[in-house]
Amino acid sequence: MRNKRKGVELLQRSLACGRLGHAYLFAGDQLEELESLARTLAKTLNCRKPRQNRRRADDCCDACLNCRKIDHDTHADVHWARPESKSRIVTVEQTRELMREIQLKPTEAEYKVAIIAGADRLVLKPPMPS
Repeated sequence: MRNKRKGVELLQRSLACGRLGHAYLFAGDQLEELESLARTLAKTLNCRKPRQNRRRADDCCDACLNCRKIDHDTHADVHWARPESKSRIVTVEQTRELMREIQLKPTEAEYKVAIIAGADRLVLKPPMPS
């Protein structure tokens, strides 16, 4: 829990200074907490009524339409790739689809967000045919 708090504080400082990176890697063994952190960042970036610090968003409201859609995985500009196959891997096709989606302009919000849950499960190339 302490590491999560440190991660949140780092992200909030980056948001407050307007110096958010283009990508973040959240590592750890608590996948649910990591997904929650990624979801909160996506909501904060696209929130219609964010909490402000120095005139910059540093947390989401959790109540606006964008926040609710992101919570229910129905937001058009927030895309997830998760291990889904029987072998519990993120497939090449999932990665290609995610790349296609994020290359397009946002449709509902200011930012496009791509989240790869369980990135340690990425497959770099398709398996060879037997």
